[in-house]
Amino acid sequence: MTRTVILLGLLCLFSGSIAYAQNTGCAAVSDERERLACFDNKKTSKETKPAAKTDAPPMTALQLIENENKKVNARIKNICRGC
Repeated sequence: MTRTVILLGLLCLFSGSIAYAQNTGCAAVSDERERLACFDNKKTSKETKPAAKTDAPPMTALQLIENENKKVNARIKNICRGC
């Protein structure tokens, strides 16, 4: 019983500090214009991530279905041994 109470107390103690750490970003800025600029910078930095570059040409629908069928067949082969 005491162990449960201690664990619950520690959980409450650390959950508050985690929530505080999440809000210390742009929300902590007091000036309205600076806070808006901070949020704008975060938004644009997430949007401007470069797309993954691939040298291979895109797969056709038939190739995608064939790849999926190979995966399913391999799973079934592992399940039904001696069927």
